[in-house]
Amino acid sequence: SSPQLIQSTSSANTTGVTKDLYFGVRANFSLPSGSYSNTIVYTAAGNAGTSSGFVVSPTQSSTVKGGGDTLTITTTLYTNYTLSPSDVTVTIGGNTCTVSSVYTNTSTGTVEIKCTTPSSSSIGLKNVVVNIDKFSWSSTLTNGFNYGDFWTITYMQEMTSQICNTVYTPSNVTGSSALLKTSRADYTATTSGTAQVAQRTLYDYRGIDGTGTASSPATGSNAVSYTVRKLADGNCWMSENLKLTLSTSHAYEVGTFSGGTASWTPNEDTSSSNPYNIAISQNTKANVNGGKWYYPWYAATAGQGTNTANPTINRSICPKGWRLPAISNNPSFHDLIITAYSIGNSSAGSTKLQSAPLSFYYTGYYISGGPQGLGTGGFYWSANSSSDSSTAIGMSFNATAVTVSADYLPPKYDGFAVRCVAIP
Repeated sequence: SSPQLIQSTSSANTTGVTKDLYFGVRANFSLPSGSYSNTIVYTAAGNAGTSSGFVVSPTQSSTVKGGGDTLTITTTLYTNYTLSPSDVTVTIGGNTCTVSSVYTNTSTGTVEIKCTTPSSSSIGLKNVVVNIDKFSWSSTLTNGFNYGDFWTITYMQEMTSQICNTVYTPSNVTGSSALLKTSRADYTATTSGTAQVAQRTLYDYRGIDGTGTASSPATGSNAVSYTVRKLADGNCWMSENLKLTLSTSHAYEVGTFSGGTASWTPNEDTSSSNPYNIAISQNTKANVNGGKWYYPWYAATAGQGTNTANPTINRSICPKGWRLPAISNNPSFHDLIITAYSIGNSSAGSTKLQSAPLSFYYTGYYISGGPQGLGTGGFYWSANSSSDSSTAIGMSFNATAVTVSADYLPPKYDGFAVRCVAIP
């Protein structure tokens, strides 16, 4: 009446497992003489798997490009029953992944499925659905497969951590030693310590004026492209400054992961002395002065940055899937420049910062009187405010020094450049 568990396992047993069972008998001397018997029932329950626990591999391999690739799906199914490809159906993004083999991994006991990936009309994450009709078993791995790799995407907004991870993290080489590889055929990295830096030209579908959308990307004179590189901190960075023209009535904001554009009214105060409006007008004037595209911190944060101390910033005017770099959180200016590339506060560090693959520029900055420091200094916004309500933390450098810390606190309404990093 009280069942006892003899053995439980979360993995498959090998054939011929032996369990030794010992029995004892206690005689009740109050019973009359005679023959007595009882029954012991042994029950074995087989677990056919659960509705979760898939691992789709390789989601981060440089060989995964989409249609025609071989994908291995490792399931949580443990069974000695021989399954054939006809017993299993797999769909990726609603399209059939043609099953070529179903086999049991002898080291783990789990059932593994190999299939040839279908073609897809769009880059991005897709659901993987596996059905094993023989067991009436089905499981869905949401966003389990990513179509496209670093070499196949077209738009900035298609960059994801999975896409970025399809190429190796290079070593911290700079200058002529950094081998910039611009095509899959030319990219032959085999280890993470390589000097080869993966580089692509990607388009921001918003365009220069921010009016383009995913379904109707900007074209012609409104189109804008960026050089993107995988750098030694393991992240994908713009190697050019953001080129997005803002108007006095709105900033195009795609840092909230909505994927669209949203208007932002800087402030009801339309006076020329209001810092929000000064910020926008500086941006407009900056375009006239050589197209350097400067942004005050209010505009760079798409209106989330305020004139209060230490606001939480999680959006920017970077393309969807990209963000302003932080100072202390990964991905950050500090991790990129100080840690990954060992750039010190010296003229040598400044030289490294300007050379490939980092390629930061002496774009100067913009104040109400006009551009300052063109050709002699670079000034870039981070996502960090300061304890002072009127300042934010920037990254600056010139011929003799590099500053990436709270030691440099420029006014939020100064016009600085914006350099974006893909969200990991």
